[in-house]
Amino acid sequence: MKSRRRALRPRSTREQGRKRSTTSFVSGIVVGLILFSLVSLSGLFKLVREEAAWAEKQRSSQVLSDSRTDGGVVVGGRTDEVGREPPRPFTVVILAMNRPWALKRLLKSIDQAYYANDRVNLDIFVDMLKNRTHDSESVRIADSFVWNKGSKRVILRPRNMGLVLSWLTCWNATSDKDRAVILEDDLEVSKLYYRFLKEANEKYNDLEDLAAYSLQRATLIPLNDGNKQIQHGSNPAYLYRLVGTWGFSPKAKKWTEFQNWFFPRFDNKDFKPFVEGLSINKWYNGREWSHWFLKFCDEERLFNLYGNMPNTTTLSANWREPGEHYGSGPAKGKEFEIFSERPDYDFQLPRAEHLVRIGWNGRLHPDFHSVLYRENIDEMNKLIEYGKQGEFLMLSLYNEYFIIWLRNFLCNVELLKIRPKQIALVTNDKKAHEQMQTVEGVHSVYLKFPGGEASRGNTFSTPGYIELMLNRARLVLELLRHGVTTLLVDLDQTWLEDPMPWVKQLADKSGVDVVGTITTQNELAGNFLYFLPTTGAVNMYKEVVRHFEKAFKDKNIADDSLGNRKVSLPNDQTLITSIALRNKECELELLDRFQFCDGRWYKGAYSNDTVSLRPVMINNNFVEGNQEKIHRAVGFGHMFYNNETNKCNPPERLRAYYQGNSIYYTWQDVLDRKRGADVLKL
Repeated sequence: MKSRRRALRPRSTREQGRKRSTTSFVSGIVVGLILFSLVSLSGLFKLVREEAAWAEKQRSSQVLSDSRTDGGVVVGGRTDEVGREPPRPFTVVILAMNRPWALKRLLKSIDQAYYANDRVNLDIFVDMLKNRTHDSESVRIADSFVWNKGSKRVILRPRNMGLVLSWLTCWNATSDKDRAVILEDDLEVSKLYYRFLKEANEKYNDLEDLAAYSLQRATLIPLNDGNKQIQHGSNPAYLYRLVGTWGFSPKAKKWTEFQNWFFPRFDNKDFKPFVEGLSINKWYNGREWSHWFLKFCDEERLFNLYGNMPNTTTLSANWREPGEHYGSGPAKGKEFEIFSERPDYDFQLPRAEHLVRIGWNGRLHPDFHSVLYRENIDEMNKLIEYGKQGEFLMLSLYNEYFIIWLRNFLCNVELLKIRPKQIALVTNDKKAHEQMQTVEGVHSVYLKFPGGEASRGNTFSTPGYIELMLNRARLVLELLRHGVTTLLVDLDQTWLEDPMPWVKQLADKSGVDVVGTITTQNELAGNFLYFLPTTGAVNMYKEVVRHFEKAFKDKNIADDSLGNRKVSLPNDQTLITSIALRNKECELELLDRFQFCDGRWYKGAYSNDTVSLRPVMINNNFVEGNQEKIHRAVGFGHMFYNNETNKCNPPERLRAYYQGNSIYYTWQDVLDRKRGADVLKL
């Protein structure tokens, strides 16, 4: 059978052209798809950045105008001579798409807020729907909203941007002084939201480890270690590692740094913005911008500032509407009620150096807060608040063993009518604390001392005593960090006249950080120190505590097997002497050593100096044992408290001379009383 073959013939030029044309068309489509897949994201980011830069150049010079664009370019705002808009006082940025009822509610809440006479500009971004249209009702509400606090701009996105790019391109700071708050349309804000952000920015914008401010009430703890509550205590504001997106106000400098950090990493498909150990890593779906900001903050060791509004209220509430965050279904409603107060409400924001810092686990960050503060945050905050009510806080530690000296000191200052207004007596002894609750005018504070028991602190140089002194040093440091001027005293001293005029004369000198006394052993006395809460004093005392803690750890002082054996260890007095005297940043002034005397005064050590006949203050130290101290005080007329009657001794029973509000001696009195004290020894 003859095979049938199709005759091969050359194609015509038209056919060849058609084939080439068809092939080129198909190839073009394929190549185009490949190229699009390769450059779609990076190209889009570049386009968005270029678009934002172009938008900046296209702003008109119309002042306080309403404007809208269908091309993603906005107008409105004053320009300078080169066409650039100067840094604006404040910008409210709203992100909307297709929830007109929510947008209307948010606009109403920002319209009713308190702005005084400040100029506040408003930018409303309406994202494009996936069908390449804009929600007409949302656009209508945005267009018709009247805003008379500053300029208003409505920006219709030229494409569906999604959450990540909507956030990353809605605000570009042109100066480190620019300020803005970014609000998604399912939020509602307090009338005081702007005032809070303004005051917080004025106080904290210079903090290098601050990334942003948040209006929401924080509840989420992303690192689970068993803690169920964020340990901010009663602090009216605090710093937290977690970002708060419901009312997010980025610090301009950090936002710009974040944008520059973000885009190269977002282009890298292998990069995941996870922070090791955080439970929220599992929520990452590629559409959340906040995971990227968390990663940035973690790498840069940054914090976010939250307000702690009273009665579990919030400055910004999320209605949890259906959408990208909460899926479909009805709105779940507000989690917390909106904070409402008078326009001049005092937020009582702490000074920048006194802000607490909280880690991923919701606990006070150990790099910034002592274990003493972390374990007693509410009690410490009350003590700090009490200390700030007066010019200074007189601080002393006590336990049941020292109660007799506490009472004696109070009788002493009451007798001379020189009692300080703010006296804080701190103890870790519950029994002693309960006893002092009945004493009028005494502010006794019970704290849990790390590792220290009430019964371990009675004898000099024993482990319990050393631990008590370490916790005292930690306590002083925390008070200074929180801005409390602190007079640290031992309760077994005697005031023969008011020492504060002498102290204030030195403390009021320019640049002074600490006022103290020198002992007969040429050490800075640890039992009478006046600290101003200055940077110099704080840094110096940080070093004291650090060295004290290291020595305590190296000697294993916490080991119960040491019992009450005496231990050789540098204490706070030794450390502060060596550190304060060589610390060039800490300015130290010294009181007259012959008027502010140590316990050797009782032994005649100052007998060659006539000034010491009229000392201002005498410490009952350089003697061991409570009974020895009591005998000495009785012999010199310095026992102002009667332990039998539980009352102060009347002046006529005291072996001392009184003139006005002071006590004075002759040297024969001192020598006679010295012999009397010797006789009284057991």
